[in-house]
Amino acid sequence: MSRSLCRSLSVAALAVIFLPGMAPADDFATPHETAQRLADQALAERKKADRLETGWQEVYDHGIELANQAIALDPSVADAHYALFVNLGKKSERTGVGAQLRNISHLKELLNKTLELDPRHADAWEAKGEMLLRLPRLWGGSASEGEQALRHAAELAPRWSKPQLRLAEVDWKNGRAAEARTEAERARDFARESGDDDLLGDAEALLRKMGGS
Repeated sequence: MSRSLCRSLSVAALAVIFLPGMAPADDFATPHETAQRLADQALAERKKADRLETGWQEVYDHGIELANQAIALDPSVADAHYALFVNLGKKSERTGVGAQLRNISHLKELLNKTLELDPRHADAWEAKGEMLLRLPRLWGGSASEGEQALRHAAELAPRWSKPQLRLAEVDWKNGRAAEARTEAERARDFARESGDDDLLGDAEALLRKMGGS
């Protein structure tokens, strides 16, 4: 067998090798492109699991598997680390306090890695803000740093309703009524634009709580 034919066969063999459970890559896709595709699939699994009343554990696990595959294939893909964060984080949250305690350090590392790779990752900044606001100080929570992270997310994605809504909740809680109303109205309007019914309902509920609509 000629040397050139051996090389051709080796390339062909490598083209069909992939990690266990991974969907075959598109023809001619680079490792980076395949990793991004897997990360996108993992993010979709998280959204699917969020809507389920039963069987959500398996769907989150599939998202975790896809995200881990993406990281193994190309660890420079920020969305892969974020996808692992959201699937593991939501599964832990729905499983209970024990699971949250076991995974909190890893979840922080995943968010920090996402932001290290992509400092303009608005979703990761928003998630970091929520985490810091929710966590007790003993677990590393910080109201001021959480609010700062949310404001950064709002700056990076100025027409995204979620950080605006979370900021409205923070300002309302802290007695900044005028600021809270403005942010809640923005969140409502942006949610209408994007068709996000869940955030729209939350924004309208907060405005009703404030005595407005």
